[in-house]
Amino acid sequence: IGAGSNRLFQVESSGELIVQRLNLTGGAVSTSICNAPYTDCAGGAVHINGGAFNATNCVLSNNYAYYGGAILNTNGGTMVLTNATFANNVAVENGGAIHVRGDSETDGGTLIMHGGNIHHNIITSTVGQGGGIHCRYAFCNLNLVLLYENGGVNHNLGGGIVQQYCIFY
Repeated sequence: IGAGSNRLFQVESSGELIVQRLNLTGGAVSTSICNAPYTDCAGGAVHINGGAFNATNCVLSNNYAYYGGAILNTNGGTMVLTNATFANNVAVENGGAIHVRGDSETDGGTLIMHGGNIHHNIITSTVGQGGGIHCRYAFCNLNLVLLYENGGVNHNLGGGIVQQYCIFY
């Protein structure tokens, strides 16, 4: 629905978006150098900026951004994904499919994923990390999630998941 030139959804602080059985495909944002607050260059399909995002039985595919090809979660946002599939998403640097980012212990987001697949997502920069998921100062809970065939150029760090200062539980 993004036609390759627009982000599909932006969820701001105190906002909540719930989607079910939806294909979120073709979202894209600028791929120029990206700095905080990431509003113009990250989260091709969804940017969670302190809000809440819940997706059940959804497919997020063919989305493109500088960070978080499909989803960027910042500023303490929460995302709950149930039986979601992430495929063929592209980020220039971190998180081919998902990038959960905080800049300190107090502003990281939360990713909870129950069931689903994260596959064939890539990062294109030689310094990029986390072809599938990149977590920085975040809380992550993955349960029965299959990650495969994620990566980047020059076999970048962490094809499936890269975590920096994160808590996985």
